[in-house]
Amino acid sequence: MVERTNGLPFRTALEPQHSTPAPSRPCVVIEDDHNLRKTLVELLEWLGQPVHSHFATAEEAMSALRDSAPEDLVLLTDYSLPGIKAPEFIAQVRSWPCASNWSVVLMTGFLWEDIAHEFTHQPDHFLAKPFSVEALTALLEPRA
Repeated sequence: MVERTNGLPFRTALEPQHSTPAPSRPCVVIEDDHNLRKTLVELLEWLGQPVHSHFATAEEAMSALRDSAPEDLVLLTDYSLPGIKAPEFIAQVRSWPCASNWSVVLMTGFLWEDIAHEFTHQPDHFLAKPFSVEALTALLEPRA
């Protein structure tokens, strides 16, 4: 476990996880960069991960997911989104009853230490951009 500047434990993608998503959990991707979003969706599908949906903004994702999302999914969200940023988006998602079993993965090029103070509700996992296929896979495969 890594202690971060805010004193709360936080794990990176390559550290042992106490709750790792199972491979069959559908994924939702929120990424404003069209090419990166498309590549990530294609990579997830290539890895055998079902992709429930993908969005360019948090607002689009909230509108579509609030009432119709699966009870168990992996939400991969960029930090720097247009409109609502990841800290507010994650806080709102955490308040939804349907999202209680979701794993939230924050993807960003920022250091966690530089942005941790913005989050009232932390993501479950942190994936530093640029990330490798191995780092992504480490979040999607169950641990023994």
